[in-house]
Amino acid sequence: MIDLRRPALSLVVALTLAACGGGSASSNSPSGSSASSEAPASQAVTEGPGGSSQGPAETPSGGGGGGTAGDACELATPEEIGAIVGESGMTIGLNTPGDVAYCVYAKADGGGYGATSWMKQGGSGAFGIWKSGAGVQAIDGVADGAAWDPSSATLVVLNGDAVVTITAGDSSVDEAKRLTWSKAIAEIAVGRM
Repeated sequence: MIDLRRPALSLVVALTLAACGGGSASSNSPSGSSASSEAPASQAVTEGPGGSSQGPAETPSGGGGGGTAGDACELATPEEIGAIVGESGMTIGLNTPGDVAYCVYAKADGGGYGATSWMKQGGSGAFGIWKSGAGVQAIDGVADGAAWDPSSATLVVLNGDAVVTITAGDSSVDEAKRLTWSKAIAEIAVGRM
């Protein structure tokens, strides 16, 4: 299972610092399928065959790099995540759109196997705090800046004034592979931020 405590806590701190508002939440139903939130139509994600994300009704620009994603689940599709981590049948297990959006990707058996969180504005301050953490390593060549936190296996990526955190795999996967996967996901996500 993915440990989302540190990324979530960091975004809460960043959210407080940036004085951003949150979005409405949706959660996993007992059957493992995603349940949509009461988000505006421009942020609503439709569910296709197998629970895969089909994208929003409209795709507003993000706050970081002028991309087209409306929420964190649109930064990378379940199919793209699955291709990177070698898992077929990936679905969206949790989607919380908003100014700070979260997405958890689940394997076919329902277990979490990847996550993104996206702060659309005010991310540069959050990134500055994150990259100064103990043990955090700078990662060159990713967007406007990136940092890897090995303690939570989380890649934090700055793009303009937006920041995305990416966690791929679970504790059964070695750190080097998780970093490689997270960087591959970041390449996709940055183009949509």
